[in-house]
Amino acid sequence: MKLRNLVAAIATVVMFTGVSPLSPLKVSQAYAVNADQIAVAAGNAHTCAVVSGGVKCWGANNYGQLGNGTNDYKGAPTDIIASGSGVTAIAAGQNHTCAVVSGGVKCWGLNNDGQIGTGSTPKLPTDVIPSSSGITAVAAGAYHTCAVVSGGVKCWGRNIYG
Repeated sequence: MKLRNLVAAIATVVMFTGVSPLSPLKVSQAYAVNADQIAVAAGNAHTCAVVSGGVKCWGANNYGQLGNGTNDYKGAPTDIIASGSGVTAIAAGQNHTCAVVSGGVKCWGLNNDGQIGTGSTPKLPTDVIPSSSGITAVAAGAYHTCAVVSGGVKCWGRNIYG
């Protein structure tokens, strides 16, 4: 890494966190995510966290992968699904995000290969599998998503390699 890039990276950390990157930090301190955070997922250039049963996301948002209804970059955690909404898991693909909400799955962001599981490219959390369907986990790749349901797995998106 060139010295100029390193200096810019350090300045960015100090600007967003107010803390020197040379001092030891917990991840929750770096972006002021609440201490009751239970899951974090990082996509290509965005990150989301489950906090108090809700979702907060930050980073790039070219395809609506933050889920806030815009394509605007967010440098700090932004509320996407309200606290207390029953979110138990989060997964971030390359440019999409999915969450387990009350036993169902909601997804948002780029859907060019069906990785959202709907016919659209939603910029807001959209039901893919209805609540109370028994979903316990979700995982996202670059162009596909899978969910664990009742001891089995459901997947959607690009399937060129089976």
